[in-house]
Amino acid sequence: MENNDRPVYFDRVWLHVTQSTPCADEEDLIGEALTTLVQSKLSEERFQRLLPTGEVFLKEISDFFAGLAAKQKVLIADNGGSIENITKLSWNSCRVTPTQVDRILQISLDKCTAAYVEPGEAVGAIGAQSISEPGTQMTLKVCYRPVYTVSRFYETSLFVFHRHFISVELAP
Repeated sequence: MENNDRPVYFDRVWLHVTQSTPCADEEDLIGEALTTLVQSKLSEERFQRLLPTGEVFLKEISDFFAGLAAKQKVLIADNGGSIENITKLSWNSCRVTPTQVDRILQISLDKCTAAYVEPGEAVGAIGAQSISEPGTQMTLKVCYRPVYTVSRFYETSLFVFHRHFISVELAP
């Protein structure tokens, strides 16, 4: 997982792709052309297979590219409404080409599908390793009773007992 427990941090992917594949000889995708291309790519079968669980992911992709289009719109407005020098103005801030869109979408799809958990995977053990040995021992010594959500700090770890669970007492 990357930013805010999401499978893809789109700004980082965009920066990586634009720096590793500058595509200086390609035309920029600006505004509506960018969002239209992204929507057509998202309607492809490889992205539609993610539905319904991947609906939030697909929305995040659309929102990211809509944000790039909005940045381009601001740059164009600051340039007096002319798109004449938009490539120079947007090179390191919001420039994107069709090849870069394809790479961004493919890397994002790969990261998203890699973040899925297979049925039967030991997520409890992985989660226990991530909160350290003292945190694991403390969690195992707590009895639970269904009631409501509780958050509690212990050393540097945050334990969130999900909805319908509350700490009742510590076992000896």
